[in-house]
Amino acid sequence: PGAQSGLAPLGTVIARAGSLIDVSGAAGVIALPSRSGLASWLVTTPVATDAGAVRIVASQGLLLDSTLLANRGGPSAAGGSLVIDQTIWASYYGASYRQPVGALVLTQGRQSFAPDGLKIGDLLPAVLQGQLHVSADAIMDAGFSGVSLGAADAVIFNGSINLRTDRSLAISATGLSATAGADVHLASAYVNLGGGQRSAFNDFNSSQANIIAALAGSATLAVQASLIDIDGLLRSGASFQTPAGQAVALPGFAAMRFTSAGDIRLAAATAQSAASAGSGYSGYSSFNTFGDLGFTAAQIYPITAAPASGDFVSQLALFTVSAAGPASVITFARNGVDLPPLPLSAGGQIRIIAPTINQGGVLRAPIGQITLGDPAHPGTSIINLLPGSVTSVSAAGALIPYGSPVGNNLYIYGTDWI
Repeated sequence: PGAQSGLAPLGTVIARAGSLIDVSGAAGVIALPSRSGLASWLVTTPVATDAGAVRIVASQGLLLDSTLLANRGGPSAAGGSLVIDQTIWASYYGASYRQPVGALVLTQGRQSFAPDGLKIGDLLPAVLQGQLHVSADAIMDAGFSGVSLGAADAVIFNGSINLRTDRSLAISATGLSATAGADVHLASAYVNLGGGQRSAFNDFNSSQANIIAALAGSATLAVQASLIDIDGLLRSGASFQTPAGQAVALPGFAAMRFTSAGDIRLAAATAQSAASAGSGYSGYSSFNTFGDLGFTAAQIYPITAAPASGDFVSQLALFTVSAAGPASVITFARNGVDLPPLPLSAGGQIRIIAPTINQGGVLRAPIGQITLGDPAHPGTSIINLLPGSVTSVSAAGALIPYGSPVGNNLYIYGTDWI
């Protein structure tokens, strides 16, 4: 065996069929005092609590056969939250060791993922190593309101998938893949997609030896929400080589549609998270596909690109959306006739690259830049600016806070902590 980092979380999490993980809320009645003048009495009042949280972080694999329950205690309470993610720290165990691809594999129906006869101490079968296996039905039946699913290399939709939550849904991975012909539907009040949510702690040693590239596929993806964030680095499909030279090819989507009742935001990665993903990522964030892309929203814009301040990392400015298939089309559309208020965003940059670009939506980058077409290959795109569309870099006289958040409690403006 070779070197290993200190407290590296290694191994596989197995939740056996027949076991139960229950963080549901509770309901009951309490007696509260009430008074009118000199008279007092007790009033019976129903109460309910929110459900709790389940967090599972694995390295080499997850086989989730257990029953999960996270129901709200009552109509006024919230369902629980679920986080399933992966840490990859075991990148080197000698020349003969091949680190598996880190992937979360989502299937629709419940099934048994753990092989019969598997015991504590047994070696996980090679076909399961590096994979987190989860069922969409098991998640939805449990009553979770907020769900975050992540993996070091890719999230794979195994067959057609319908996953809905009522509060939030995050897919935290650089690569999104699906089996051939799959029809994937994701819906929640808030949806966040992309590798920008990940950090060097998550993927200190992912299986990628170089940049993950997009790969063509035949599946379709539809995302619906009231607010959608596309975060940092996102690829439809995944093509890369492992450090051992193994070629990995995970098919992507032929068409991806994002429909928001509100806004769609493009969140460029920080310099730190981009650097942790590979040297080739430095300087920009991107969403790449070989299929078609469709965005329907009140408006689409990049978040603020804030400069570095002292020891704090900067937010990268440029976000590229690229559909590189020979006949790929990127389409922007409005979800209504009213122009929404200007977003409080500044300095962001959007670059849209595709053989055909249909701009019928509201694209904004206040005090920033919007580029339609590939500056490196001018004249290679058909650009249609459709009636009713808005393409604007104006701040319209708005007062926009310009800085950078640090954690949950601090905001950096210049060199001052606010």
